[in-house]
Amino acid sequence: MIRIAIVEDDASFRATLVEYLHRIEQGSCGEVSFHIDQFGDGLSFLDAYRSDYRIVLMDIEMPYMDGMKAAQKLRELDETVCLIFITNMAQYVFKGYEVSALDFILKPVTYETFAFKMAKAVAAANKFGRQDKMIKTDNGFVRVDIADICYIEVAQHKLRYHMLSGILEVWGIMAKAEEEFAPYGFARCNVSYLVNPRYVSEIRGDYVRVAGNDLKISRSYKKDFLQKMMLYYSQNGGGTAQ
Repeated sequence: MIRIAIVEDDASFRATLVEYLHRIEQGSCGEVSFHIDQFGDGLSFLDAYRSDYRIVLMDIEMPYMDGMKAAQKLRELDETVCLIFITNMAQYVFKGYEVSALDFILKPVTYETFAFKMAKAVAAANKFGRQDKMIKTDNGFVRVDIADICYIEVAQHKLRYHMLSGILEVWGIMAKAEEEFAPYGFARCNVSYLVNPRYVSEIRGDYVRVAGNDLKISRSYKKDFLQKMMLYYSQNGGGTAQ
């Protein structure tokens, strides 16, 4: 799943872009899916910015902060996210290179043009886009590669990230972690564990083996957990855990 931010002050045009994105999903036969967040201006977008955005669709002429200024601030936060300007201000095309914009789409936007440009953006996001999270610690933030996380454990108001590189322990609540990692297929097997399906090697009875560890599958979570495992493997070619 590719997380996309639409930054556009015109609500009707935002709705059009969302419709176009859903059409792309439907036409891809399940090969492409999007999680779409919408913002009416650059300030609210920057305030809520997430490290897992892969593509940003941004208008230039907006209230409070224009898109070019917002893009400059964006690059201070994230140097690699794919940025596409969607605007009727053609004079800014060359200025877009200063903020490493991947492309420009001029309004009015047809579906055919949008789909063509998005194919380019999706390819770039899959090739260069990060799959990581900024995790708050007592000393600041740590950038964690999502592919490095085997499972997350909660105990005494702390989250323990069990990773290939070791264990990271921070203050946090499981409900928030579950929400943030849901787009990547993570699923709860019980009240204490949130599992990365790529590291599931076996499910037997009431236990799931994750990166060599047997975790209990509780009765209340079992149905939802198994459904999410089946969905993950159907979307990823039935691959095995790594």
